[in-house]
Amino acid sequence: MKRIIIVLSVIFSFSLAASAQEVGRFEFELGYGGAFPIQMENHPAYNGRHYFGEVRYNLNSKFDLGLNISDTRFIQDYVSDKTIHQIHGLQAYLCFDYNWRRSKEYNIFVGLGAGWTVFQSNTNYYGLTDGAGSKSIEGSVPCFAPRVGIELFDRLRLSYSLIAPYDCYELIHSTITIGLVFGGKRK
Repeated sequence: MKRIIIVLSVIFSFSLAASAQEVGRFEFELGYGGAFPIQMENHPAYNGRHYFGEVRYNLNSKFDLGLNISDTRFIQDYVSDKTIHQIHGLQAYLCFDYNWRRSKEYNIFVGLGAGWTVFQSNTNYYGLTDGAGSKSIEGSVPCFAPRVGIELFDRLRLSYSLIAPYDCYELIHSTITIGLVFGGKRK
């Protein structure tokens, strides 16, 4: 454990020294996009929507830390047991991004998020409309969210993420989003 802390400290100190471009410390992003559930064998999946807000603190021009809160809805269709699962998930996770500042026009980033997903799965059975054929499951699980994207002109952010709740395969989905960034401009 000591070695990991020492290595991370050295990398972090070099990154601080290497970042010559100065950026605003805080930024906020609001965005919207599509949610694309992972299709499992013999179970069609239907795309949904994904809203999010994220607050970021720019450590320097290369690294930032943030808090992402998002709301996702999509549908999984389990043909084998004749059920449709309407999935609603709320995610909150801390994220860490590495930024390549290649020009004033664009910035490519990669990152990783880790946090928590609170979900509700409403199950409806085919052919039953009186409510007797439905049930609801709620829960919460840890989640991980690797991502990659590009920020254009310090204002528009296009991202691809994979949101992977731990040990809950029907909740795994990817997102493609567009976000509007406030603050964080280069000085």
